[in-house]
Order: sequence, then C-alpha cells, then structure tokens
Amino acid sequence: MKKFIKFDLITLKDLENYEFLLFFDCEYTCWENSAKTKWSDKERYPEVLQIGLVIFNILRKITIYEFSRYIRPKTNYVLSTYCKNLLRINQTTISKSFKLNSIVELLSDKIRTFTENNILATCSWGFEDRIYFYNDCKRNNCKDPFLKFPHLDLMRVSSKHFFPKKHNNIEREVIKKLLGINYKFNRHNALEDSRDLIIIYKKLTSITC
Repeated sequence: MKKFIKFDLITLKDLENYEFLLFFDCEYTCWENSAKTKWSDKERYPEVLQIGLVIFNILRKITIYEFSRYIRPKTNYVLSTYCKNLLRINQTTISKSFKLNSIVELLSDKIRTFTENNILATCSWGFEDRIYFYNDCKRNNCKDPFLKFPHLDLMRVSSKHFFPKKHNNIEREVIKKLLGINYKFNRHNALEDSRDLIIIYKKLTSITC
C-alpha cells in the first residue's frame, strides 16, 4: 500500500539553486502482474532488491559519483521465477547481499559529503521509487536518506513539456522518442536506469532552459 509522503517538488528552473542532482532508481521483489496491480497483494509488497544512483554536478555537467548495491529483502527473500527472469538476477546474489538498513547506512554516509550546504536535490522517474523505497525503509526501521531533499520528478516535468494539458503517467520510452534519444541500455538494472535518466535530463534541459 502506498503511504502519503510530502514531497518538496522542484522544477528544472529551480535547479539553478543547486549544485548536485542525485538520480536514482530501484528494482523490487515482484511477481506476475505485480506492476500492473501496484503490488496489491498484501503478502507480496515491493521490497528493494537493488538500488542504483548517480550524482551529477549540475554546473559542470558531469557525473561525479555512482553507487549500486543488491539488497536482501526482509520478508520475501526467496525470489520468484518471474522476478529472476525479469531482472536477470540469481538467488545466490541476493542471499549473499546485505539487508537494507546496512546499505542505507553506507549510502547516508556518502550522501552526507555532498550536502554540507544543502545544495543537493534528488531525481527519479515518477513517484513510485520514492514511495516504495520510503515504505521499505520504514519496514526495516531505518531512515530514508532521500526524504529531506527536494525532488525533481522527471516524468512529471517531461510530460508537462510535451503534454501540458494531459498529466497522466507517461512511459519514459515515449518521452525518449519525442526527445530523439536512441540510446540502448540494460533496462531493469537500477544503475543503468539511473544513467538513462541523466541522458533524458540533459536532452530535456537543452530544449527547455
């Protein structure tokens, strides 16, 4: 179940006030129809399996840090066949990985080095990663390291640019086609998905800012 989170949403224009933009993506435990039903099965909720992020220097327009870790779920740690095939991951990799609270601690320490002057914002495609990650942090009794930062929803700003009168969820592949992006990448890999967001961001800012 999605829980309400108050986001401090920002626009592309607002990024003039920030130095770093943290792009992130997650992969989750899943089963047939999980995504379509928004993980409606109460026993099969989305737990983080992988997190990938890229910290981008807005002023210099370069990537300065990348982070990717697999994570062992607290509850449904035995992956479904569907999940293993979709994410191209094996059970051994997940079984040997650390739990979320350990990864969050490591991640929080790293992010802290970029936030001494509160000049970092986060970015993802839509709200789902923000919500699911937050909920999984609560289940694991750890603090969401992204919660205090303003957030750029790249799907929202892209949709608003191309479809100003229609604010429905827009697939990233639709936006990429409109932007003329033909880059091929390893989908359903959190780090690759984060890198893909940077390409979209760069192309979008080149025509809007």
